[in-house]
Formats: sequence, C-alpha cells, structure tokens
Amino acid sequence: MPYFSHNVLLVLQVLFLLWGYIHWSKIEANKLGKGYLGVFTCIVLGIVLSMIPAWLYYEQGFGTSVIAYRRQILWLTIPVLLRIAPSADDIVGAVKVIVLLIWGVFLMRMLAPGMLYVNADALNESQETGYYGYIIGFTLAVIPLYYSVERVLSNGLGSKKDIFWIVVCFALLFVMRNRSLLFASSVVILISILRMPSRNKPIIIFLAVLVVGLFLSATYDIWMALLSRTQMDLSDEDYNRNVAYTYFLTEANQHFLQYFLGHGYISSHVSSLVENLQLMGIYNSDVGFVGFWNEYGILPIIAFIYMSLRAMFDKAVPSYVGMIGLTILLCAPTISYFGHISHALMFMLMYILVCYYQYQSSLESECNTIDEE
Repeated sequence: MPYFSHNVLLVLQVLFLLWGYIHWSKIEANKLGKGYLGVFTCIVLGIVLSMIPAWLYYEQGFGTSVIAYRRQILWLTIPVLLRIAPSADDIVGAVKVIVLLIWGVFLMRMLAPGMLYVNADALNESQETGYYGYIIGFTLAVIPLYYSVERVLSNGLGSKKDIFWIVVCFALLFVMRNRSLLFASSVVILISILRMPSRNKPIIIFLAVLVVGLFLSATYDIWMALLSRTQMDLSDEDYNRNVAYTYFLTEANQHFLQYFLGHGYISSHVSSLVENLQLMGIYNSDVGFVGFWNEYGILPIIAFIYMSLRAMFDKAVPSYVGMIGLTILLCAPTISYFGHISHALMFMLMYILVCYYQYQSSLESECNTIDEE
C-alpha cells in the first residue's frame, strides 16, 4: 500500500507541474526564458546517461530504467518555476508558510502524538527521548532564515519580523536535530556576521553572542549529546557512513565508465545489489555527493557545485542566496539532493533565486544603457 500511495502522490505532483507550466504559458508574465536552463540540462543529461552503465553492466533495459528513475521527473520543477518566474518575495513568502505548517505538525507530534504515530514503539520512543523525528521539508527553513539574517545585518538591527523569523527558522532546525544542517547553518550565519558590513555591527555581534550564550546554556545537554554522537560516529569504523564512504570510493566502481556516468539507479527487479548494500548499512543517500556520483555520475555534481558557487560569488545575487549555496556545499558530504525531494527543492529554489536576480540585473543594465543613449 505505501508503494501505491507514493506513486499516486508522484503522479499528482507531475500533473500539478504540468498544469502550472501550461497555465503560466498562457499568461504574459516576466518569464526567465531558456537562457537559464543550462545547469538544469546538465543535471538531466547526467541522469539520462547513467542509464547506459545500468544497461551495460546490470542488463537493465531502458524501459525498466525509466520506471526506476520515475522520481527524478520532479526535476522538471526547475523549468516550470522558470516559466512561472516567481519573485524572490514570492519564494521566501511561500517557504515561510511551509515552515509554519511544519511547526504545526511538530507541535501535534509533541502535544498529541497519538494522532500522528501509528507505530506504538515509535510513539513510546518519542515520549522517552523527547525527539519526535524530522519532518520532510524542514531543510527549506534556511531560506527565510538567511533572508532575515541578511536584512538584520544590512538594516542595522532589522525589524521585529526579521528577528521573529530568525528565531522560528533556527529553532525548527534545532528541534529537527539534523546535525549536518544545524552545524552548517550555524557556521554560515557566523561567517555572515563577521563578513557583512553593517552600521551596527559591534552591537549585533554583542547581542548575537549574548543570545547564543543563553541559548547554548539552556540547551547545553542536547548540543553535547549531538557533538558526542558525532565524535563517536567519526571514530567508529563500523559507522554506516564510514562504511558507505569506504565502499563507494574504493570498491563500488568495477568499470572505467562508472567513474564518469555512475552505476545508474538499479531496480530491485533487475539486481539485488541495492538490497544487499542496505543489509550492510550502505545507503547512497547517507553520503551526499559521493552517493549520487555513484548513481548518476559526475555531471550532476559539476552542475550542483557550479550553481552553488554562482550563488556565492555572482555580484548580482544577494548574500542570503550565497549563504544557501554555501550550506548546500557544506552539507554535500552527508545530504543527498537526489534521494529526498525536499533537499532537492532547497537547491531548486536557490537555482530560481539566482536566475531571478541575474535577470533583474540584466534588465537594470538594459534600462541604464537606454537612459545613456
């Protein structure tokens, strides 16, 4: 039944994307156009080419690959959003709504867990540990978080709304307890505070240190538990991520072509490879870029790194978008942007924001040229 429901959801998502593309194609709007599809094309090309080694070395037919790869069709979100051409405010505003919805689900899990937990063991464990699991989509919280941080740093102390969203978004990352994203976002915000010019920078740094100090003292046990677990995992040769890295970097590739095109996404109907690896605790999604290099080859990784660096260093793009790009790169060793659509959506929205600001910059340049003439 879960298999069926996941496929129904996928079909509904694809139909929604199709409707969005057709609907907005009939509206004269500020379309970003084909000029911004280069990186998207590189990602899709890498996915398609990875079907070749799947066919050569696992005898997986292209028809079977199309079915096995079906979730990757959601990458069409990028051209659909380019067609819709939402503004930066549209994107940030939509993500803020998602953040509030996730908070609502989390509070229901915490205050009325019986309504959302079907498994009795999971319910008991949550009540004992105080950890209620992560909720799909929480990674998107970095977008309004960084947007508000930049506003605070560039506008003095910012508005009460910006402070509110910083607290709400960072608190969400904290309660989700995803170590990769929590530590990465903390580092990115610290770097931004130290680098960004601000009229009240000394005051902001003082208040930030004060707030962080109070926050750390109140949540000291949780932070120490996360740090202790991280140190134990890194030093443990049998830790699943360490085992996965060792396998993918030293044992997985048996053919030269696999270094460039990957292995492909292998269906369980064709080979028991994926099932055997999972029995060993090895998952592609646990090792980020290395994991989807193993599946889809080097082209998607080049596209991800290029777009993230573009977000960080393009002068037309605001700092908060660059902060998203830096977070994606910092989380690359552990977070898969192919294995989970919510993680992929963080990259997709960054992609659209980069294109939006570059397009706006080009329009301003054209207007300045006309004025000079």
